[in-house]
Formats: sequence, structure tokens, C-alpha cells
Amino acid sequence: MALAACLGARVVVMTTLIDAMFPHLSVSQRLEVSRSFRLGVENVMSLTDDRIMPEEFHAALLEQTNVFLAALKPLD
Repeated sequence: MALAACLGARVVVMTTLIDAMFPHLSVSQRLEVSRSFRLGVENVMSLTDDRIMPEEFHAALLEQTNVFLAALKPLD
């Protein structure tokens, strides 16, 4: 249970940091971060191809990826 609590706390801190940073990025910065983020996620996905991961892992990975990509979209 302590491990789950520590992981949850890390996620909260990282999400709060991202929420604070994204509004300050320019359009070009958002596009570059989005590109780098996509490459990183693709790399993680290729690494997990060789391992059996629970479906919940893949679902959470894709859900959080989509949340962050949506937040990175340039503001109109």
C-alpha cells in the first residue's frame, strides 16, 4: 500500500507541475514538447512489446498520453 501511495503522490506532483508549465509555453514550444513526448511514449510502448503487461497498464498509458497531448495543443 505504501508503494501505491508513493506512486500516487509522484503522479500528483508531476501533473501539478505540468499544469503549471503548459500555459507558459509558446506555440512552437508546445509543438516541440508534443513531438518529443510522442517519441518518448512510442519508445516506452516498444519496450513493453517484449514484456507481458496488464491491459490496465496499456489503457492508463494511452489515457494519460491523450490527456497530456490535449493539454499541449496550442491555444487559439
